[in-house]
This record gives sequence, structure tokens and C-alpha cells, in this order.
Amino acid sequence: MKKQSQKDIVLHQLQKYGEIYNVWCFEHGILRLGGIIHKLRNEGHDIETDDSRRNCRYIYKPKDTLF
Repeated sequence: MKKQSQKDIVLHQLQKYGEIYNVWCFEHGILRLGGIIHKLRNEGHDIETDDSRRNCRYIYKPKDTLF
């Protein structure tokens, strides 16, 4: 069985649920979330940051969708 990279885990969560929280990542051993988000953005993924609350939330905006 192949072990998933942290980047693959974060991308899967974003695509499945549309958002990811820094607390969830910390609880699952993903400690370099900012670096992973930066790499995903450089690859062309549209990810917005919502840091208006206590915990930071990243929102995935898939391309080619109506909403």
C-alpha cells in the first residue's frame, strides 16, 4: 500500500469537503500547511484564505463549476 503525501491528503480534503482548517491538519500530523497551500496555489489550484476567525480556514474554489 502506497503512503499518501501530506500534499495529497490536503488536496483530497479540499476537493472532497471544499475547505480545510488548520486545527484539523494539526490533529492529523500535517504541520506545514502554509507551505502545502503555497505549492497547491503555484500548481494552479484556486484556494482562498479565511482568517477572520480564531482558526484559519482554506476554501477550495474548483474551476469549471457554475457556483
